[in-house]
Amino acid sequence: MNALNGTESKETKLTQSYMDYAFPLHNGDAVKYVIYIKDTCQMQNSVTHSMVTILLILLLVSLIISSIAGSIISKSITDPIKQLSVQAKKLAAGDINALQKKSDSNDEIADLTNSLINLAHTRKQSSDQAKRRKN
Repeated sequence: MNALNGTESKETKLTQSYMDYAFPLHNGDAVKYVIYIKDTCQMQNSVTHSMVTILLILLLVSLIISSIAGSIISKSITDPIKQLSVQAKKLAAGDINALQKKSDSNDEIADLTNSLINLAHTRKQSSDQAKRRKN
């Protein structure tokens, strides 16, 4: 045993059902006492099992939270695009009043919505001017 020679000793093998630790206590240059601990791996296995269980639960909770957050973010992006698509199709079919309300947000979809509204108003003004010229 190394502890009797004055050095700390640790021994754990995967095939053993225990682990041991020896720590020498010196009195000058000589080893006076050795603190020796021998413990079964049962506690280590129990702690490892608990840690793995906790990590798996945290992983599952993280997946659920990220899935919910992803669906909320996806819905907040796709719903305005779908709504704008419906309105643009109405505008293309000739319904100049399809786009009435300007968007108050500051994103690209709001910019596109406001641009289509401006296009619809310009088209309506052009149509009104053409009708007045005919009359």
